[in-house]
Amino acid sequence: MIAAVNGVMLAADDAETLLGALDLLERLLAERRSRPSAKLVHTTAQLRRATRKCAAQAAAATAAGSSPADQTNRRHDGGYATVTSSEAARILGVTTNAVRALARRNPRRLGSQRVGNRWVHDLARVEHRAARRKGR
Repeated sequence: MIAAVNGVMLAADDAETLLGALDLLERLLAERRSRPSAKLVHTTAQLRRATRKCAAQAAAATAAGSSPADQTNRRHDGGYATVTSSEAARILGVTTNAVRALARRNPRRLGSQRVGNRWVHDLARVEHRAARRKGR
């Protein structure tokens, strides 16, 4: 059975920003001869440990040969539109299975990324590939 998870997921740079703010809070409290609560100290320590672990894993991945461009932890912004495999198949004029197979073989070709058990693809790359296919 799948258990519900209550939590928040932060990108590494967001966690570092939050740690900076918590460190500033601790300094300000020290100036006023006060201290943060035990719970806040514990939470800050956990966040610091997780951030260090994340940084170590990223360094190990880069040392092992993968580049940051290969990693698929892109942040979603307004300029980055994604489409599902079925939408990409319609745009490319192929089957959904063909799009999934292409994504498995070379995820960078369509800017493909796994989200749960599904694929999403970069709309701009899908449209670029469709235009190249039409030009043949």
